[in-house]
Amino acid sequence: MSLEDHVNKQHADKDAARQAIFDAIVEQAKNLQDYADSRSAAEGLKSLAEAFAWLTNPGQPH
Repeated sequence: MSLEDHVNKQHADKDAARQAIFDAIVEQAKNLQDYADSRSAAEGLKSLAEAFAWLTNPGQPH
């Protein structure tokens, strides 16, 4: 595998992970509408948001 192929695969994997986490955030946010007072639902959303922030800006403290 060439260096360019390796870099492209890394970017594709990162994009796929970012999209999967974003989709999970959207789904969790929908669940909060039904369980607005649920601490675990809110914590789950917070964890997903932190994961998304880490993927988007890994060099920043989160």
